[in-house]
Amino acid sequence: MGGQVDAKSESVSAGAPPALATDLIGDLPCVGCSYNLKGLSIRALCPECGTPVRATILARVDPRAEELKPLRTPRLTAFGLMLWAWAAVAAAMCVWGVRLGDLTTILTGVPVRLGFLTDLSMLAIVLSGIGACAIVCPVREPRSGGTWKAGSAVLAYALLGVVHFALLHVYDGNTGVPYVWTESGDPTRSWVRLAEGVVIAVIILGLRPNAVSLAERSLIMRTGRVDTQPLPALIAALGIAAAGDLVLILGSGFNGTIGALSTIAALVLIAVGSFLFTLGLVGVAFDSMRLRPVLIVPTLGLSDVLSDDRDEARDGDR
Repeated sequence: MGGQVDAKSESVSAGAPPALATDLIGDLPCVGCSYNLKGLSIRALCPECGTPVRATILARVDPRAEELKPLRTPRLTAFGLMLWAWAAVAAAMCVWGVRLGDLTTILTGVPVRLGFLTDLSMLAIVLSGIGACAIVCPVREPRSGGTWKAGSAVLAYALLGVVHFALLHVYDGNTGVPYVWTESGDPTRSWVRLAEGVVIAVIILGLRPNAVSLAERSLIMRTGRVDTQPLPALIAALGIAAAGDLVLILGSGFNGTIGALSTIAALVLIAVGSFLFTLGLVGVAFDSMRLRPVLIVPTLGLSDVLSDDRDEARDGDR
């Protein structure tokens, strides 16, 4: 009976995870004052500010750090991620500038031409597509599914450029100021906007798996300790704006009160959806700034600051 208990305890101890050392073997800046806690016991307090060492370990050490595959080019990936996000924000802001110019034209009767903003929006789309290339295959051992999706999203940027050019340069250039309060109108522009929204949604869905995997490298973002902008929220905002374009299309055949009310409802939906989409882009851009230091210098793992007691004992015997 006693032998069976001993055998059982030995089997349990053999399958148990190795005990970690009680002293820190690597550099670990205190979460409270950045004092280097190397050499201290994990049960100790920071000698400078009194913060428990265990609190710093929980805040700064990522238990999943060893699971993350290394990036091919950390700095290039970080730069590409930021270029992708901030260039998209720039493109959206340029479009808002064009629309504000249109509003000024309607209110004052004085034509306000901001053609340079349409050109800048095209340039920003190109730059965003270039930045997205860094997200296609960021790790050394990529998942084929994420790589193919991200690659397809980058190719979709070419189609986005064509549709965006047709919308701002060709259509608006020939027909003048859009969103004029009329009882009926040509739905062609709404169809072009719907096409642009679909292409943008394809790009977001294609880049999302790799973008999320990069975001998971940040412990504070993965654990929800900071507010982040989920990419599906961008698609929801596009859906609101698309609903407005559909209302414009359906209401284009009506005159009188029905036509006026449908136009008002459509413009409200388009404005709200576009505003939320732009706000979401800004959130994603700030997320890319939070990720930059993590991508360049990976977070500490348990093996970086703690060691196995049995390994230390083995080294001592030698």
